[in-house]
Amino acid sequence: MYFRNSTRICVIFLYVLFVYFARIKALDEGAECNIPNGQNGLCTPIPKCQFVLNLLKPKLLSKETVTFLQALKCGNVGSTVLVCCPSSNVRSPTNPDEPIGPEPNIDSSGEKPSGLLAPPECGLSPLSTPKIVGGINAHLGDFPWMVALGFKNTRNPQQPRWLCGGTLITKNHVLTAAHCVRDDLYLARVGEINLYKDDDGAHPVDIPIAKRIVHEGYAQNRYLFDIAILVLSRNIDGIENTGPICLPWESDLRTMSYLNHHLYITGWGSTIHRGPTTDVLQVTNVPIIENSRCKEQYTGLSDINDTVLCAGVGKKDACGGDSGGPLMYGKKTDDNEIGFYLVGVISYGSGCANPNYAGVYARVTFFIDWIREHII
Repeated sequence: MYFRNSTRICVIFLYVLFVYFARIKALDEGAECNIPNGQNGLCTPIPKCQFVLNLLKPKLLSKETVTFLQALKCGNVGSTVLVCCPSSNVRSPTNPDEPIGPEPNIDSSGEKPSGLLAPPECGLSPLSTPKIVGGINAHLGDFPWMVALGFKNTRNPQQPRWLCGGTLITKNHVLTAAHCVRDDLYLARVGEINLYKDDDGAHPVDIPIAKRIVHEGYAQNRYLFDIAILVLSRNIDGIENTGPICLPWESDLRTMSYLNHHLYITGWGSTIHRGPTTDVLQVTNVPIIENSRCKEQYTGLSDINDTVLCAGVGKKDACGGDSGGPLMYGKKTDDNEIGFYLVGVISYGSGCANPNYAGVYARVTFFIDWIREHII
């Protein structure tokens, strides 16, 4: 649970951080500026920048996050520090008696926040066991939240190129990786099992994408904040074998490390490095490993911080074409069923099932408040 005083302490810490360790840039409040990830922003006081306040939520800030925050400084107005803030994240002036940090969406009461789902509204699957050994073909309806993302095909306009995956988190919102959101992305297929067969018992529906929401902090060259929301042009009501997965909004799931747990991944991606994508949806499970171990593996290659999870061992991994798909945790419900929660979004790796490199996933628990802000 977040308290007003703890948020003030975080903001005071950030002021000190900027004063002593960041270069001052002579910009005025409201001036246009550039965020380190290449996006445009406005020079804004820290308390008015929801984007920065969200970055301050973790109890411990990684070195990469601190460096990123330092790079956001764009000036001062008197003793007030200004940061380069995405324009969509600039808040209205707050009442002096109100907390200057973000209001908590989750508390210890266990009550479900508005806009988020809980079993049996989400996450239910006919799978009878949470254990899967090795990669296997999924069955129709096992993962009704699975989405295939279609990209324009200049050689055959009638046949989309299925290059990424996604996950239904409401009846008309899909969570995916930011690096999948390209100009040629236009379609979401739901209710599918085999992408190229019509006699598999599935009745999939292709739904145009109406809106794309890429995280403001996404840095393409470093895969930071690699998460995005797609808004579908219609909801999935009446479509067979479809339904949203649950988000890990409960306090025990938000604080859980998932370390050494075997979580599910699914996708239509390649089964070998640089191999062809598969026709039938594949599923396997992968163990979560320590971020410190993962950071050693990717030294000099990418940033491993508290916005990601790392998973994978041996020949079990996501691969090309799986990007944007789900990393899922199965939890027994009160009715002794398995409720699935989306805890990661497939982001990147080095090759496929490379024993020297884990797969890297956007950590959904870090982005819960950002997700909720854009789906309600």
